[in-house]
Amino acid sequence: MKKKAFAALILTALLLLPRAGFAEEEPKKDPSPAEKIQTLCEAGLIVGDEKGDLALSRPITRAEFSKVLACALNLQEDAAALEKEASPFKDVAETHWAKGYIHALTFAQGDRPLPLIQGYKDGSFLPEKPVSGAEASKIAVILADKSLTAEEAASFGWPDSWIYRAMAFSLPVADCPYNAPATREAVFLTLYDILYTNPDYDTEIARFLYLTDGFNRRRTFDHVAFQEAFLNRLNDARRKNHLRPLVLDKSLEAGAYARAKELALYGNMRIEGERHVRPDKRPYYTAYDYLSHKKPAYFIGENLIQYPLPKTGAGGGAVLLTDPEVLAEECFKAWEKSPGHRDNMLSPMYRKMNIQVYTGPTIRDEDSPSGGILVGALGLSR
Repeated sequence: MKKKAFAALILTALLLLPRAGFAEEEPKKDPSPAEKIQTLCEAGLIVGDEKGDLALSRPITRAEFSKVLACALNLQEDAAALEKEASPFKDVAETHWAKGYIHALTFAQGDRPLPLIQGYKDGSFLPEKPVSGAEASKIAVILADKSLTAEEAASFGWPDSWIYRAMAFSLPVADCPYNAPATREAVFLTLYDILYTNPDYDTEIARFLYLTDGFNRRRTFDHVAFQEAFLNRLNDARRKNHLRPLVLDKSLEAGAYARAKELALYGNMRIEGERHVRPDKRPYYTAYDYLSHKKPAYFIGENLIQYPLPKTGAGGGAVLLTDPEVLAEECFKAWEKSPGHRDNMLSPMYRKMNIQVYTGPTIRDEDSPSGGILVGALGLSR
């Protein structure tokens, strides 16, 4: 938050000073989270249950969030008028208590390029569904980023670009897992920061955003060169062990990409300590179910790797995100030193491979809670 210094010359105080000088007011301290929540309560923007419990650790539904947003933007009259209009979403009943609030937010407000609320492709809104960290980040960015244009927003990748932009403004919802419910506390603190402060745009975080977003979109990173560099190293090792070289198989790309992306956005290649499972706990090989193999568990192998990415400063992450040769070397060396991964790469039963990499905004369950993450997924097939 930007500190505000208020210049005030109090003549009577100056006359009492033993020598010439200026009286300078001490910088205001940032309000505590509890003070921020209290401010929102006093403004009537949030209320607790019949016992006054704000349930800060619990999720907030899309309907509840709509009401909070509409009230924060003084759209109560618009919401009341829209109560008489047809519901914009098939699953928001005409009698739903939040219909007017939801409807009011489907229009772009002021000079914002996008409406704050959107439904799903099937025409539903899911009013009782908890707001996810990614959804909350997108709404927060639309509210906070006065420079955002419709053209720029259209170029954003989902959900990465929105989360990274929310990080650049240091908005609390950006720290929520992208695919898990955002807590009420994170949503309320974000709303306070946007309404009562002018969040700073951190240029170092923005640099992290640029590198990771460009990396994921293959705009600033030559992914073809990375694949070739890794495959060359892998096949050199296989030839030295008198094994036939592998070929790059395009059909494995979607599965390997899905694995790298879902784990990077989850924030760890282990899911609650388990290896080679998906965020929903299904086995890793279900990412390749689109293939014609009847038994993907038998046909598909996997190597995974992750690197922490510092969000500020150049650190060691920048070279991984910009130099395909360096990243290929790091991945190969790390897997070669691990007996299990090495056995997978040198297995005679495999004939095909595809390697994909992806970055995520938060590393989870590690010693670097303030860092991002890069995940590599190597798919191997008979």
